[in-house]
Amino acid sequence: MNIVRDGWVWNFRYGDNKEAEIALMKYTGEKTKEITVPHSIIFTKKPDEMEKFLAKDNLEEFFESLEFEPMFTPCDTESGVVTEIYEEAFEGHEEIKRIWLPDTIKLIGNGAFKGCTSLKEVIFYETGDRNNKVVRLENEDKDYEEFDLLCGDHKKTTATQLRRLPDYSFKDCHALTAFDIPDNIEEIGIECFAGCTSLRRIMLPEGLKEIKPRTFAKCKELKEVKIPNTVETIGQEAFSDCGNLDNINVPFNVSELKENTFCYCKSLKNIELHCKIVSILEGCFRGCLSLEYIALPASLEYIGNVTFAACGSLREITIPMSVEEMGMGVFNGCENLEKVRLPEVMGRIGDHAFNGCVKLRKCELPYDLNCVSNGMFQGCASLEEVIIQEGVRHIGRNAFYNCKSLKRLKFPSSVKSVDDNAVDGAGLETILLPRSLEREDIKKYGIDFEKTDVEWVKDAW
Repeated sequence: MNIVRDGWVWNFRYGDNKEAEIALMKYTGEKTKEITVPHSIIFTKKPDEMEKFLAKDNLEEFFESLEFEPMFTPCDTESGVVTEIYEEAFEGHEEIKRIWLPDTIKLIGNGAFKGCTSLKEVIFYETGDRNNKVVRLENEDKDYEEFDLLCGDHKKTTATQLRRLPDYSFKDCHALTAFDIPDNIEEIGIECFAGCTSLRRIMLPEGLKEIKPRTFAKCKELKEVKIPNTVETIGQEAFSDCGNLDNINVPFNVSELKENTFCYCKSLKNIELHCKIVSILEGCFRGCLSLEYIALPASLEYIGNVTFAACGSLREITIPMSVEEMGMGVFNGCENLEKVRLPEVMGRIGDHAFNGCVKLRKCELPYDLNCVSNGMFQGCASLEEVIIQEGVRHIGRNAFYNCKSLKRLKFPSSVKSVDDNAVDGAGLETILLPRSLEREDIKKYGIDFEKTDVEWVKDAW
């Protein structure tokens, strides 16, 4: 049964023992800056009378039988306890700045506080001494139970019955600066704090195993994050566009960094990765403008597309021997990257891997590469030397396009095909081509024959 009173919409559920668990469905009351969600509602009718009201569905009479205290109303058993807040219960209440929630709350619905743009604080309070005088519904001698109400000061607590913060709970609460997550929270939902643009600090509780996708996305002022060692998974875009975050420690049990996890964290300088990480997926550190150095673990096997793209401060990086594949555009636009150390053996480097790395001077490609991919070194204006190992069979389109400082280049004898404009705009004075390409139309490679000597060689380096 749903009851409406003073802008509060409540749902009452009764068990066989006449005890009630109460859920707050919606707050539609007057605009106010501070709200306290009560932990109980007091029934003054004795049980048999209450059953008659419920049977008749007489909401008005039942409504009149209730006494409601919106602050501290102590209770004894589960009877009359507020245990749930429905989804979207406070959504869009832009005037609320502070909300007090009782420690009796067991469940909060998705998006319960979404769009409360002025909300600065969410505080859980203790419901007091359960040995105090309480309301009881068992007196058979009269129609109404006598009772006292106890009121007291708010007292903060992190010990609650709540186990989960659901999806979108505080999304777009732009004024929220801090949130003390209860100690026993085991799950934080998708986009729970996304768009909390004033959130500066978050301490995640021990026991948490997963940070869901976009949990803290666009928390632009977030600077301090404590991630417990119990975390095993960090979801897609979990910290994307957290422009003030400058330091992060990835827990030991995380084996994979998901897509765009830290993308556009423009202040991120230090990140500690542990030895269990096997793969870093697409765009994980893309646009981390302040990242100067990162030590990749020896366990790493895969680096996804555009993982470090547009990391403008990155100066050097070593790719571990364990890495078997790098995706497209991994270092695209890393304009200050000067040194890259690749493993001796690697199966694939994707298109445009070093596109726009204007300060890169030298690169020795691994063995086992099948091709120099499309645009791999496109726009690398300072590139002076590239060593291509025997075994490469194909040179992709625009592979060395506009490499102005590249004076000499040799394709190994294993090369069987070269795409159009492979060396167009390069500053080549000498290019050494294998005899296997003699029947090819080498003009399409983009060679400037007025400035470049073409030599035909039979053997590899």
